[in-house]
Amino acid sequence: MAEFVRYISKQVRDPYGRLVGKIAAFISDALSNVKTVVLEHGDGEFNSYSMDYISIENDIVKVLSALKVEASKVAGELALAWKKSLALEELLEKKEITSEIYEHFQSQFNTTLKELKDRASEILDKIKGRIAELESQIKVLQLATTSAKISYRIGEIDESYFNSIMNMIQTGMNRITSEKKDLEASANELEKLLTSPPELPKAGEAEEEAEDLGALVVHVKD
Repeated sequence: MAEFVRYISKQVRDPYGRLVGKIAAFISDALSNVKTVVLEHGDGEFNSYSMDYISIENDIVKVLSALKVEASKVAGELALAWKKSLALEELLEKKEITSEIYEHFQSQFNTTLKELKDRASEILDKIKGRIAELESQIKVLQLATTSAKISYRIGEIDESYFNSIMNMIQTGMNRITSEKKDLEASANELEKLLTSPPELPKAGEAEEEAEDLGALVVHVKD
């Protein structure tokens, strides 16, 4: 907890540079592990964010995209569930397990796959909704750009105002297009996993994957 105190009142942005607010407080557990960050937003409202959605790197604090975090999590779980189901099919085909054992595990895997597919579909719908919002923002900025160019051309605004307007619009456009690109990548990954399973790794690759999984750190969301 002590090392987090220095971040009090520090500004927090999202991954695309938008100002989210400033750190007002931290909420820790019985062992003083920080679990939640409380932010004060520009309008004076306060909101709490799980540390699952907070990134601190080189003293720069960011609030991660909840949609991207959730999409990445469910994509990883769905890919793993698919692979386990495929591996089970492979064991049955090689007659390394009985039909009874196969049915026991396959029933569990099918239930898990259905739950994960439902979650993935929900997240995918939210991502598509956010992409639609971003596309609307892009249209607004395109209209604003055209209007500014017309006003500048006929002398309604001078060059300094025109440049100021264009700089702000370009900054906003860069942020919006970056977020849109990231969300489209997340959406594509989920859509692929919803329609077809990933390929099983080869024997050597499977061993490497197992070693990598052993090094994973699991975050528990409050």
